[in-house]
Amino acid sequence: MVATVLPLSQYGQLEYSLSIGQIASVLLSGGIPGSIPYFQLKRRKTVYAPAFALHVLLVCTVCIAVSVVAVTTGHRLGGLPALTAGIASVQIIASAKFKSAGRLVESSLAESVLYLLLLVFAVCAYLGVVPRRLDSLVAILGTYLFAVLAFSLARFPWKTPRTRVWRVYRRAALYGMSLIPASLANVGLVSLGRVLIGVVGAFDQVAVYGVVYRLSAPIVAMYQFSTSLTFRKLYEGSVREFERYFVFLSAMLVGVSMFMVGFGPELAHHIIGRNAPDVSGRRDLFVLMAIVMILWSQLSLMELFLNRERRSIAQLPGLLAGCAVTLLPLVITRVWHADPTDAVAMFQGAGIAIAVLWQFSSSGVPRPSWWFARAIVLGLLVALLFSWCLIGIYYGVRT
Repeated sequence: MVATVLPLSQYGQLEYSLSIGQIASVLLSGGIPGSIPYFQLKRRKTVYAPAFALHVLLVCTVCIAVSVVAVTTGHRLGGLPALTAGIASVQIIASAKFKSAGRLVESSLAESVLYLLLLVFAVCAYLGVVPRRLDSLVAILGTYLFAVLAFSLARFPWKTPRTRVWRVYRRAALYGMSLIPASLANVGLVSLGRVLIGVVGAFDQVAVYGVVYRLSAPIVAMYQFSTSLTFRKLYEGSVREFERYFVFLSAMLVGVSMFMVGFGPELAHHIIGRNAPDVSGRRDLFVLMAIVMILWSQLSLMELFLNRERRSIAQLPGLLAGCAVTLLPLVITRVWHADPTDAVAMFQGAGIAIAVLWQFSSSGVPRPSWWFARAIVLGLLVALLFSWCLIGIYYGVRT
């Protein structure tokens, strides 16, 4: 809906800001979302709750301050990256707390806060309550983050001794910091696409890529929903159970992606209409994006496995190699002057596939087992390369 109420260029700026905010949210969250299940499920410690609340206060304060500076100095994005980063950090921390407590409904709602706020903006703009500009969205997001700050201040356990709060916060932060490099590379692999197109192309192209990205989001939504239902079992279960879940999830996501590739362009044409970017003829981009979404879901699931085994750092070389592959369009599009969306999606998927395959070779993953899971990832990588070849032949013949 947001794509239908904003001008094309402004919607591209929004997608660009959201991708930057998602990457920055990993740094802002400080690894706390990974500390929460470790201390509450593995260590069975509830004394760390004040530390998590303190981090939310710090995140809200920093992001509000940065956004105010950006708005007052007239930055073209108007503090939007800072606000989205703050909200994304708060929601993944809240979601981790709810998942660890087994409160699945609250966890799903917490993960969707940013998108619910975008929906509120779209409805208000459609009804004429607010202007159809990014300034209105900045005001809505800023108001929400300020409300979170006020609520957190009111609920903070002020009676707890400060020395105790800072001591447990330091322990939680030290554990969380070990998870930041891998989490940052993980999120970067899926968010760098829109940033790259914004760098090498125009915001209009970011808008087209963003619409296909959003219409392919049901694949990731299915992964998040199913993982939320089985989070405690995955975190505490056996390796064999995790392997079976990986294979089951991959098969389920492939089925969802087939539906999205088959009907996504037509759904885009009928749902978002003429006001949004026209993606009805971009089935090639839908194919590439579906593979990217499946691979990224597998990457996130394997990250959960390595985090619970305290082997997060072992996957870092593969994630960095994947990020390097993802950045190749910066060079390629300089030589090949064409629409960068297909190239970015292809190299993004290849980078994620490399990262997942490296995860399988990391210490902590049983090497004699998981052969079928490895075969699935290799098959997706081959499908990605095959799709890219077909797309290249198609456009070569057409031109």
